[in-house]
Amino acid sequence: MLLSSSPSTSSLHIRRKSFDDGNFHSSSSEPMLAASPSRRGRLSSFDEAAHLVNAHPSHARSMANLAPMPEQEMFEEKKSEESFHDDTWDKTRIWEWYNNLPWLAGMNYLPRTAVNFVEMWDESSFDPDVIAQELGWASEKLGYNTLRTNIPMCLYEHDAEGLTKRINKFLRIAARNGFVVMLCPLDDCEFSGEQAQPGPQPEPIPGLHNSRAIGSPGRRIVLDPSHWYRVEEYVRYMVRTWGQDRRILLWDLYNEPGNPWIFRTTGTELCENTEQFEKNALLLMEKVFHWAREENPSQPLTTSAWHMPDPFFEGDVVVPLAHAIDQRAMELSDVISIHAYCDPTCLQTTLMEISHFGKPMLLTEWMARQVKSTYETTLPTLKELKVGAYQWGLVRGKTQTHLPWPHVAKNYEGDPMWWHDILDADGSVHCEKEAEVIRSFAYPQSKAFSSDMFMDPEDSMLNLEAALEAAVQHAEHEGMVPINEGEEAVVPSVCSISMAAISSAMSHAGLDNTMLQQSGEPDGPSHSRHNSFGVPPNTFGSHMRTKSVEGLDLALGGIEF
Repeated sequence: MLLSSSPSTSSLHIRRKSFDDGNFHSSSSEPMLAASPSRRGRLSSFDEAAHLVNAHPSHARSMANLAPMPEQEMFEEKKSEESFHDDTWDKTRIWEWYNNLPWLAGMNYLPRTAVNFVEMWDESSFDPDVIAQELGWASEKLGYNTLRTNIPMCLYEHDAEGLTKRINKFLRIAARNGFVVMLCPLDDCEFSGEQAQPGPQPEPIPGLHNSRAIGSPGRRIVLDPSHWYRVEEYVRYMVRTWGQDRRILLWDLYNEPGNPWIFRTTGTELCENTEQFEKNALLLMEKVFHWAREENPSQPLTTSAWHMPDPFFEGDVVVPLAHAIDQRAMELSDVISIHAYCDPTCLQTTLMEISHFGKPMLLTEWMARQVKSTYETTLPTLKELKVGAYQWGLVRGKTQTHLPWPHVAKNYEGDPMWWHDILDADGSVHCEKEAEVIRSFAYPQSKAFSSDMFMDPEDSMLNLEAALEAAVQHAEHEGMVPINEGEEAVVPSVCSISMAAISSAMSHAGLDNTMLQQSGEPDGPSHSRHNSFGVPPNTFGSHMRTKSVEGLDLALGGIEF
């Protein structure tokens, strides 16, 4: 999220693998990346860029030249034989995919009730009602059609089954509101300085931007390759589970790899072992691409390039996206994605600089009003170039990202202008003029991703949920009491109208609605049980149980949705 200058630059070298004879060949004498053609007239090498940035006093403690890592250290991992083939989509394939999309306009999403991504996804605080409300606002008030969100690895390790159900619920809500989703399983923006933990999260620190942000897997694990097998298991599970899901637009595998910053009320500071952390993040990023590609997802892969100049560091001369992590991320990505909180001139120059990769481009983090990264100045360029736009934030809430970054907050003390976000907690627009600008660009594409695009048996809940809600309302209207968690009952004939509605919805979804009329013998003696109204089992003979009215997770004829 934070797009301030990097604490080191792309003087980093790595050892590459050559596969012409199946053996590993070291090329440590060669820089990992050559300067792009458009940059050669200005900087002869990335080492020169390193010299420029190393002169910045605010980075003195971490700007040492990053020497090549020893071969044993670089590739000592449980799968030492694995290859790092880029294996990106070819240009024909990726442009055919991208040209079939509408212009992408959306946001990075956390609900207002979540202080970080753990609170968004944890069982104790996951709030589908708030999510549905806010995505409805984003669609109707702004015309957005896509979103990007992060998943914390600690919740996968704590309760993979529960997390899977919540992600599926989220995807259903998003699709119902016309959103396609970019999932991000890894994230180095551990601005709180604390390792992520499942369960209830601490309250935000008053006045501090994104005060409880956590990483995934977290800096401790990035710094300890002996635990990367856990990251591999998690990444493979995520991509294997949703790698063919049409509701997922693409994968942003690793948010801001190597981001070392910690936010304090006194300003920003660097994490410990910054240099080693960056080295490990680069290697881990390569491995993550390898693991994800081996799962063969139908969606393209990306990782954001993010090292940009920060106008609030006096004298900052960082070359945009010249860091080795950025350049390698753009090489490995099918679609280029960048983070740029900067004025329009800087953004246009940066987009020109990276256009030599010849890939579609997405701006997956932007919009900070005080640095002139605004809707009025940025959206015209992005739409003209068909660069997808994902602003940071949506609704002002517990992340407090309407406040500036800590190191710039002193410059804007008392300023009523928000840094990020566009909607207030009640859904009202922070600035109607901005909303008008967004709608003028986004509305033509706002309904491009209708829920009908996702209708097949695997996505049946999209239309079925509405009918189930109607069924519950009908049952309540007829005086039936909703069934509590864990209870079982036989559906009485009074529900026949609602059952017909469910049957119709199932038919529309492409499901076999004859399952409602199957008369298989229910488990145990409950088939002879009368309900609380003394009504015998209905003529369908189906055994129906609900596991929560709110979630509408029903089993009809033994088939769970």
